[in-house]
Amino acid sequence: MTDDDLGAAAAATDGAARPVFDNENRRSKVMPLEWPFTLNGNRYTEIRIRRVTTAELEEYFERMDAASDGEKKKLVLPIFDAPAEVIGALDPDDSDNLTKEGRDFLPRRFRGETEPASTPVSGGK
Repeated sequence: MTDDDLGAAAAATDGAARPVFDNENRRSKVMPLEWPFTLNGNRYTEIRIRRVTTAELEEYFERMDAASDGEKKKLVLPIFDAPAEVIGALDPDDSDNLTKEGRDFLPRRFRGETEPASTPVSGGK
């Protein structure tokens, strides 16, 4: 991929700049569905799972805070590139696999992992 390709990939359809990470190939994964299906005329054979940016997480949590209980069911964690109706239509085995695979794309703080605490520098004697 050339620098021009990277720049084009970073441009969003709304004109906002999007980051292009150095390790972009490690930031997403396509999970094939064991039980593909058609919904509303669209065929689903796979779901893309991806790491998100801080801004995407903030937007998701703002929407969760503002949503009613019924609306919250329609929100999908942005690591999954599929609308809520598609996620809800998954076979339970595919849903379980998606949850399992998606864990690797969550920020550490949502996986129950913590960064090692830094050791204070001793002044010595």
